[in-house]
Amino acid sequence: MKKFSMSVLEIKSFNVESIRGRWSGDRVIVGLDIAKRVQYASMSDDQGVPLTVLKWRMPEELYVFVALLESIGSDRVEVVMEPSGTYGDAIRFALHRSGIAVFRMSPKRVFDAREVYDGIPSLHDKKASCLLARMHAEGLTRRWEPEPESRRELHAMIMSLDWATRSYRTEISRLEALLARHWPEASEHLKLGSLTLLTVLSQIGGPSSVASRMAETKTLMAETGGPLVKGATITALLASASSTVGVPTAAGEDALLREAATLALSARGRRRDAAARVRSCLGDHESLMRMGAVVGPTTAAVLISELGDPLSYGHAKALEKAAGLTLKEKSSGTHQGRRSITKRGSSRARQWLYFAALRLIKDDPVARAWCARKAQRDGGVKKKAVIAVMRKLLRALWHVARGARFDSTKLFDIARLDVVA
Repeated sequence: MKKFSMSVLEIKSFNVESIRGRWSGDRVIVGLDIAKRVQYASMSDDQGVPLTVLKWRMPEELYVFVALLESIGSDRVEVVMEPSGTYGDAIRFALHRSGIAVFRMSPKRVFDAREVYDGIPSLHDKKASCLLARMHAEGLTRRWEPEPESRRELHAMIMSLDWATRSYRTEISRLEALLARHWPEASEHLKLGSLTLLTVLSQIGGPSSVASRMAETKTLMAETGGPLVKGATITALLASASSTVGVPTAAGEDALLREAATLALSARGRRRDAAARVRSCLGDHESLMRMGAVVGPTTAAVLISELGDPLSYGHAKALEKAAGLTLKEKSSGTHQGRRSITKRGSSRARQWLYFAALRLIKDDPVARAWCARKAQRDGGVKKKAVIAVMRKLLRALWHVARGARFDSTKLFDIARLDVVA
């Protein structure tokens, strides 16, 4: 790639007429490197040859930048950007509203091409903006359309569930540490996150408080747990409060235990409500409803939120690639590299799909037998088999979203498995 001058102009001192006679073709490519404050935009011709590099600041000069592009012609300008968290969302919204085409470029491609540009393996904002324009001219980008409001709503619900789940795990971990010190027997009788145990700890307190208020605690456990908590469990928990081997709580420690339980109880409720909101949208989305019958409504919602509707993908392998499950390999000469997944795209989608694959292996005899056989071939390594099931399951969901019935026997060669389908 031809070198160019790296001088930068402030956007307010730039005049479009200074480059109007220098670009070739009918379009102007703008490579936009996104940052929190200072943005760099390379104004390039349709071959990706940079004409100048502009610098402007977000948010105060956003509309100055958009107006400049509109003066060139909204139908002639093509802006190419990388996904940079949420920093570029407001810019992209303003460009779409002005009718300016926006294209998306993979950050990994830009990073890999840093030495191709000028033979120097460095990468900075100005250079990145020019790389974006040149690679777009070579057809390495894809159109970045605004997300439908339905997908944004779904994504918001998934984020709410994710935050609530993380908060719940944090609070439960804190409570677990306190109980290990003051009442280690409690989690042997009731699960640490159970409603009954959290209610007792938040309203009554630690073991000394429970031991001094036995009748009240027994009534509270019976009302909270109902038929799910047996009388023997209540009796055992109350007895352990009097005979615990834990460190006796001081007044402040007992208050801290109640506070930790109250926070965990609140986080538990937020997680439950967030999951209910996700399940409530099942009937509003046909693809989600079909996929939810296979992997569960929450997992299906996460996959559609992170990857988009499977109906928008031309084939199953495209969905697999978007999820970062495509296999990659680095081999040379006699060296045969190890194959692994690319891990591109959403890690959240892969996380939920991983647990869905584990459930499939546990509940489906065909998947379980195939996974055991593959693990045996791989020298006892089970994770490779789980990843392989993830890839098969995601490709199957592409067909399920189109109305096909899920059948695990179509994912595996059952002729080689000692299992009855």
